[in-house]
Amino acid sequence: MTRFLAIGLLIMAAPPLGCSSNADAVEGSIPELVDYLKDGDEPTRAAAALALAEKGVEARSAVPALADALRDEYELVRQRAAEALAAIGPEAKPAVPALVVALRDGVPHHAGSFEW
Repeated sequence: MTRFLAIGLLIMAAPPLGCSSNADAVEGSIPELVDYLKDGDEPTRAAAALALAEKGVEARSAVPALADALRDEYELVRQRAAEALAAIGPEAKPAVPALVVALRDGVPHHAGSFEW
């Protein structure tokens, strides 16, 4: 529960998409969010992916972890990971092979999100 609360606070503190922010604060939280992508709790993993999506291109260092999250057993985590990769944009190109597999295997409603 404490981890989920921490993720919630990180999401609330995240700058809106398209807004500039303190680069040190953004980069400092990315590794923690990447760690949360591996948490045993599904809502925590989904919240971490959502927080990374809100950070947009600043979360580019999370691309490998987000690509791995596309194989999560829970659909919501897979969807949030796909949304995060879309928010990162062209910097997420290394995840394209994982996205192709995920789209084939059923990450619904995101095929149009990856137009760079």
